[in-house]
Amino acid sequence: GLASVRLASTLASGGPTSVLGGPLDWQSPGGLAGSGEIAGSPDQILGALNGVRLPTYFRTDFGVVRQWPVAIGRNGLLTTTLTITNLFNRRNPLAYVAATDFQPRRALLFPARSLTFLVGWRF
Repeated sequence: GLASVRLASTLASGGPTSVLGGPLDWQSPGGLAGSGEIAGSPDQILGALNGVRLPTYFRTDFGVVRQWPVAIGRNGLLTTTLTITNLFNRRNPLAYVAATDFQPRRALLFPARSLTFLVGWRF
């Protein structure tokens, strides 16, 4: 079958953001579950609106795609894809949150390194 390799990087300069106040917990998507969790609700913005800059965002993904010819009654094509997202496991903040003005802010992070395996077919 035919195989291809994909390497892609994303780089973005620090965008503006606000520090969200109130109870908020975020578990970013990734891993086998593929979905994230969010709990709580921020009820205010601490400090100036868009008064904080996010650090530079950088992520590299690596993937391998392979196509397999399949003949079951008629010709078809099976495609398998294996992707490592955030290959270098960079901590890329999505936003910041603090419970009150007196507590240090903490980062809500984009997904950590994760592995995805996909199978598709066409007949």
